Parts: sequence; structure tokens; C-alpha cells
Amino acid sequence: MDEQTFDYQEEEAFDYQEEEAFDYQEEEAFDYQEEETFDYQEEEMCDLYEDFDINPYESISNVFTDVRSEITDTNTDVSTSSRESTVWRYFHKRPSDAPGHNVCKTCLAKYETTTSVSTLRKHLLNSHQIQVPPKRQKTTTRMNPFNEQEQIKHTKYLIQWIICDLQPFNVVGNKYFKEFINYFCPRYIIPTRKHVKNLIVNAFNNRRTKIIKELDQIEGRCSLTADIWTSINQKAYLGITIHYIDLNWGLRNFLLDIIPFSVRHTGKNIAQEIMRVLEEFQISNKIIALTTDNESAMVVCGKELSDAFNNELSLMNFSHYRCAAHVLNLGVKQGLQLVSSSVNKVRELMIKIKNSTLLCDKLRTYCEVEGMNYLKPILDVETRWNSTYYMLERLGKLQPALALLVASQGDVRDLYPNEDEWIAIKVNNPSI
Repeated sequence: MDEQTFDYQEEEAFDYQEEEAFDYQEEEAFDYQEEETFDYQEEEMCDLYEDFDINPYESISNVFTDVRSEITDTNTDVSTSSRESTVWRYFHKRPSDAPGHNVCKTCLAKYETTTSVSTLRKHLLNSHQIQVPPKRQKTTTRMNPFNEQEQIKHTKYLIQWIICDLQPFNVVGNKYFKEFINYFCPRYIIPTRKHVKNLIVNAFNNRRTKIIKELDQIEGRCSLTADIWTSINQKAYLGITIHYIDLNWGLRNFLLDIIPFSVRHTGKNIAQEIMRVLEEFQISNKIIALTTDNESAMVVCGKELSDAFNNELSLMNFSHYRCAAHVLNLGVKQGLQLVSSSVNKVRELMIKIKNSTLLCDKLRTYCEVEGMNYLKPILDVETRWNSTYYMLERLGKLQPALALLVASQGDVRDLYPNEDEWIAIKVNNPSI
């Protein structure tokens, strides 16, 4: 396995875990808010709808239905009088002798006009034993909506967009998204957030089942690559990628699973999680190799899996390989120690420039003076030996502009390589 494959695995896994983590946070927060405030909001919003004659179920397509066409359903009367709360049969609304108040017709009790309908309803019940039920809003019929088959077909593409574009479940509740959909496709009924969530979960389970069936048809054996890391929010994840040759002799590989890792990162725990995933996908008897980095826990994991396969599944040819790219990275890092002082100075210079808007602007200006294209400084990464190469290469390309920058900015002068350091850098990077 080469470095590019590991890079792809890590990037794909990080994108997935980041979306998964944020979606999970958003989902938990939304559900908690719904559970705690639903009753209160329902009562308050009902009062608001009744006071201001609002139909909460109308979409933008319903609002303009009168302009576009006639409503054929005679049961959907949306006149103001039919939608007014029956509470007002027992109250005078802002009479002339009591401005700013609503007055009970029975006992002449006064309530400010800002008082909710539910409070007036409670007054009628407690003081006069008059029970006025909440007024249920009548809905406007959508003009010629899609039949069930067409609705399912359109929803399929909506779900595909949400998944592939990493959108949150509640995007379907966004006001402007609804207006957008209702304008371009007024016949389509947008599903609710919870319905979207269920559809995505079902799509995930169906795809998982399909993968299990496809892997079951493999006549040969499979190999795995695995890596474990800690995300920026300090949560650990284990990524497992499967590699195999399909029935058409094509080399296939894909991310098999991303596992939140909350227990200690011991080799035994990692091996147990990998075995659990293999049993879930029913491929424990098809694995012949595992490739990981050289981290001590991964080395122990390889031994644990080898013992498990040899003892339980009699796969005597199972092997654990250490990633060649990772071994090469360790070797190059050791070699860079010979010029570590020069590289460290370049790294500090790049950090200084990247973190300063003023220095970046001046560097851009000096690039124009030298008649060269502006190139952003590159900062290397410890786990990517070739990133140090690219950082030094970029330093060489920016050398004319950097010389002018150093001459005008005394605070970066000490970070600029001297002649001996330039010689050491160029020897290790002939492209400079």
C-alpha cells in the first residue's frame, strides 16, 4: 500500500467523521429542543395563528393558488371568518369604552389586547364554565400534487443530494429552501426532517446489505488497511478499508467502516473492533492480510488478528504488513535531522508569513516587482515527509521576492536562511 492510498483513506474518513460528528450534535440538540419545548410552542403558535389569521400549513405554492388556479376541494374554506377563533364570540374586541383591551361579554372582565387566546379560553372555563376548544386550522389543497410514485421518485433525488452534498437533515425545514422547491416544483410535497432522516438511515442499511451480498460473491480473498487517529475535536476514530479483486478481475477498494473509538487505543481493543466489523460483513473467513502503520498498538493488533485467524479460522497464510510509505516517512525524517536547524528556520519563516496578513500582502507586492506569480508559502506536516520537500521547493521559487521582504522587514530577517543554510537546503533539494 502506498502513501497516496493512506492519504485518500484518511481524507475520506476525516470528511465522513466530521459530517457524522456535526450531524450527530445537530440531531441531538434539535431532538432535545423539540422534546422540551413542543407543548409550549404548540400552544403559543396556535394562539398566534388565531390572533393574526395565519394558516401554518400553507406553503408558498398555497399562498399563490388563487392566482394560478381554482381550488376544487369545497371542504377547504380559508376565509377569515371561518378561521377566526370561537373565543371571540364571548369577548368584545377593543371596544370604544375600553381601548387597548378585550372585554368579556358576560362579566365585563378586561384583558389587554396582547393577552393570548389560551388565557381568554381559561377565563371562560374557570369563571363561566364555558369550554371553547382550540380552533383547528383548515388546510388549503395543493393544486394537483404528484401521485405516490412520482412523489417517491422526486424524494429519491432529494435524498441523494442531501447525502452527497453532506447537508443536515433539517435543510428541508429551511424557509428559503421550501420557497425554492415550491417555486420550481409546486406539485412536490417536501418531506419532513424526521422522514428525511428515516429515508437516509434506510438507504444506509440497504447499501450495507448490498455490500454484504457483493462481498459474499467474492471467490478469492480480501486484504485490509486500517488507521486510527484523533480528530480536531479530540475524538478517536478507526478507519477500515477493504481491497479485493472482483468477478471481472478489477481491483476494488472502499471504506468499509468508520468506528468511533472511545476505549483505550490498545492493540487488543483495535483487533476486537476489526473482528466485530468483519463478522458483521460476514467476511472473517476471507481476510488474508492487514496493512497498518508502525505504531506499537497496530503491531500488537496485527499479532492479535493473526492469532485469532490461525486459531479460529485456520487461515495459516494471514499476514500483517507495515505500510511502506510510513516506513519511508520514518527514514526520511531521520535523514532530515542532518539539516534540522536549517529546515526549522524555514518552517518558522513560513509560519511567520502565513500568520501575518501584512507580510502576505507585501510578499505579493514583491512578487509583482520581480515579475513572478505570487505563490503562497507552504508549511510542512510531520507525518508527510514529502510536504517538507514541497515547503523547501516553494522557498526556492519565492527566493527573489523573499529577499526583498527580508530587506524591508527586520522581524523576519533572523528567520531567513544564510548562505551556508541555503547550500544545505539546495543539496537536499536540487530543484531549488
